This record gives sequence, structure tokens and C-alpha cells, in this order.
Amino acid sequence: KWRIITFLSKWAPGTDEDLGAMPCCPAHVTKREAQRIEKAARLAWRAVSGHGFGRVDMRMDSKGRPWILEVTPNPDFSPTAGLARMGRAAGLDYTKLVGVLCEAAFARARMTPENTERWEISQRMAALSENGARANGERRGANAEAPPAAARPTN
Repeated sequence: KWRIITFLSKWAPGTDEDLGAMPCCPAHVTKREAQRIEKAARLAWRAVSGHGFGRVDMRMDSKGRPWILEVTPNPDFSPTAGLARMGRAAGLDYTKLVGVLCEAAFARARMTPENTERWEISQRMAALSENGARANGERRGANAEAPPAAARPTN
């Protein structure tokens, strides 16, 4: 079994390196080891001022101590990547994982006073725009009719 992920194990399915580096998710660790791993990951994430989602890659030595290899603030987000695999291990299918991450990002964005003020302004502007359109007999949004072909810009 390969002890570290190589180019071939990551990008060449079916090679000896790929087959020898199959991930084990969730990892087979004791409760104490899991606590150490989580603590190390959280400390590493804070050290790089991480926000939202990310991944902390580490290895454990023979004494059960985690050693951080890297902190990845923008890991592969595809349905077959490690982040999705970790989500499944936590009981989240890909759609649910994306939803949870998006909601967390939206909640974080709404927490700042600046964003709250911008949101309120954009809501007032949208209401004014919609009210003005209605007053002029215009239709806006998903149900609005497309302009006639002659009125559309051409390339």
C-alpha cells in the first residue's frame, strides 16, 4: 500500500499506485486519535484564517500524533473528489453537502453590518424598480415577455 498520494494515484485510475492508495473514509482511528486529529485540523485552519470549507491533509505517526502536510482552502469540489467522499462519510449526499456549504457561506456573508446594509438597500431598490415597472405597465422577472426579435441586439 502506498503511504502517500502520487500523481499516478490521483490521476491515473487503475494503476498500481491508484489501487494501492485507496482512501479509507472515515479513517479507522480511536476516539482519542480522532480528537487529536480534529484539534490539529481546527488549529491549522485558524492559523491560515480559513473561512467556509477546506481540507487539512495530515498523517499520523506510530504514536498516534497527527502531522499536518498541508492546509487546502479550496479543495476539489467535484462529486467524486475527497470533499464529497468526506461529506458522504458524514451522512451528506453531494446535493446536501453543496446546500450546507452554500447556506453557511450565505449566513457568514449576512453577518457583517456592511452586507446587512447592502442587502437592505438592494431590497429597497428592487421594490422601487418593481413598483416603477408596475406603474408603467411593464413586466419584469421570469414571467416577462422577451422583446420582439427586431428589438434584440445583433452580433
